Amino acid sequence: MTVNFFSIPGGPSGTKGAQQTTGAQKSAKAEAKESAKFSSTLETATASTAVKETQDTERSARVNELKAQIQNGSYNPDLTKVASALLNHMSQQNG
Repeated sequence: MTVNFFSIPGGPSGTKGAQQTTGAQKSAKAEAKESAKFSSTLETATASTAVKETQDTERSARVNELKAQIQNGSYNPDLTKVASALLNHMSQQNG
């Protein structure tokens, strides 16, 4: 009867098995880092989406308020600001 020690981890060639375990451990650590990085990126994207939704809601409320003012005739824009914005816009187009 013959015993083959070469296929047993920890046998004479067990260092190869130990190296593979170390490689697997490194791989697991790398995956954990990538997972953490992905998780962080996902959290940032979720936060950005929440901020954008809040801004959209605020903008929508302001637009509706202005529409109501225009409809009932109470909208009085600052004509100096309007003229300044028009001049800036025209000078950028002709720039």
